[in-house]
Amino acid sequence: MVMYFSHPNVEGFWHWTFADYPGRERDYPLFNYDGTPKINGKIWIDLIEGFFNTSLVGESDESGKLNITGYYGTYEVLAKVNGKKRRGTFEIKQDASNQTLKVKLN
Repeated sequence: MVMYFSHPNVEGFWHWTFADYPGRERDYPLFNYDGTPKINGKIWIDLIEGFFNTSLVGESDESGKLNITGYYGTYEVLAKVNGKKRRGTFEIKQDASNQTLKVKLN
């Protein structure tokens, strides 16, 4: 999955058979009929919540700039400005590379 996702033409994953059901001959699903994850389901969860999850901690320069790399999607920023906690959101869009984004902190 990691190698596949790194290809520039890949935009995401689709897994057709999510849950097992009694009498199924092939073992494709990620989860058992009762909702418990199979080993491939556990690995899927680990990849989605771990490897493919962007969670960064950084410090901006004096002008407030911070360079990051992340997957496409919407992000929440938590910042400390002059001792006060502030937050904002931004989006990394698929069709743009090397974006420069301004984030309004509330």
